[in-house]
Amino acid sequence: EDVPKEKCDKHIMVDYCVNGVASTYCQNMANMGKVTLTKKDSGGKWTLNGAEFQLRRKNAPQNWLESLTYFVTGNTYSLEWSNEEGNTVLAVGRPVETLDGKLVISGLPWGEYVLEEIKAPVGYKLPAKQADRIHEFVINDEKVEEQIPVDFVNVTNAPAQYTFHKRCSKTNSTLLPGAVFQLKKDGEDREIATYTADSNGEFTVSSVGADGSVIIELSVGSSRNMYTLSEKTAPNGYELSNTFAKFYVDELGNFHIEEAGNMNEAKDSFLNTPIELKLVKLDGGDRIDTQQKPLANVRFQILDQNG
Repeated sequence: EDVPKEKCDKHIMVDYCVNGVASTYCQNMANMGKVTLTKKDSGGKWTLNGAEFQLRRKNAPQNWLESLTYFVTGNTYSLEWSNEEGNTVLAVGRPVETLDGKLVISGLPWGEYVLEEIKAPVGYKLPAKQADRIHEFVINDEKVEEQIPVDFVNVTNAPAQYTFHKRCSKTNSTLLPGAVFQLKKDGEDREIATYTADSNGEFTVSSVGADGSVIIELSVGSSRNMYTLSEKTAPNGYELSNTFAKFYVDELGNFHIEEAGNMNEAKDSFLNTPIELKLVKLDGGDRIDTQQKPLANVRFQILDQNG
């Protein structure tokens, strides 16, 4: 669209001649807008690169592509315009990598826009509701002068998490502290992380470590990044058995346990059997070959290794 000469201000002036009549006008395309989006984790501690967004323009003119994808946080993009056969064609310039968790898009004509997150950073899940993935903004003559007319601060993603419990197999209710579990990726011997059941017999597996590094890669589509969680140290007084869970995490952060050993039906608790010692007190008999009889009401004292 053209804007009147008196409103050109800092716009680019264009002189042209039609049928011998000279005229001057300016193009609002010369005064483009820019949007900046900052991506952080749900705790607000880490900036996140690698989140992918789709850009859509509301009531877009015919020459505008319906949507543009592959705008990734940690990069700066510039939209470039060119004329081919009289039609205005939109192109995306080569991105400049910044690795600061920000997505910057410049070269935006005036209008209403939508940025929608379509792929979360590695190790993080997309918001479950589409409304939480969509961010609307406007580029116009008031906001374009700011050069950063829209700044989405703290657009967040949460890591995938699942809380397990440690219980006694005899009661299925007694919670057991102190059990240690190790996490490995299928096909690899390297221990990725360890978890210890707290005083409530609980521990939480997260796709992201305390330092912000990705521990568990989420699975997208039909792909499966499989992991195995297995018991390394049993709680005091309980047997170490074949206790494990083989699982993957989908792109929405849901844990899917495919195989398990010594887990309850709900697959949220690992079970351990207490160590039991059975003693039978027998009479001595007169001879070795005499049949011995069990004796009742005998008391035993149990001492630890320190007496």
